[in-house]
Amino acid sequence: MNTIARNSVAFLALPVMVALSGCMSLTDLAYNAEVRKLCKEDGGVYVYQTVSLPPEHFDKFGNIIKWPLIAIRSETDPHIKSGPDTAPYVLIVTSTYLKGAKGDGATPHSALIKTVKQVVRHADKFVLGQSVDYSAIHARHLHPGGESCDLGDGVVSKIFSAREVK
Repeated sequence: MNTIARNSVAFLALPVMVALSGCMSLTDLAYNAEVRKLCKEDGGVYVYQTVSLPPEHFDKFGNIIKWPLIAIRSETDPHIKSGPDTAPYVLIVTSTYLKGAKGDGATPHSALIKTVKQVVRHADKFVLGQSVDYSAIHARHLHPGGESCDLGDGVVSKIFSAREVK
């Protein structure tokens, strides 16, 4: 076999070897493609009402100080709980496995997950806003990350703003 033929075979075999080495499975690639599609359809941050707060609810960088203003709850995992039950706002997090297996933490798995975060005013249960995120979790240790929606700063920072001091 001449040098050109050997180099051509090596060049063509490289993508096959990378695919077989475990960098990304076909399932992982399909999940990434589906995440991109779902993010375009309904992923993102939706704000229904904004709230102006006094400046003391923000740190020196302008980030909201969540506790004790916002309690965090999970509808899918009762162990996730932060902040007082009397907080004026609640961030409710719901994660749903759309495809794939949850796994037990020890077994690698691939999954497609939808995560919805809603900010609810405690007094009247009004939803101030929500974010919808889709993400792909990959089983391969060589490529643990996957696609997800780009939500920027998230729903909390879009709802709450500092009130001007006069």
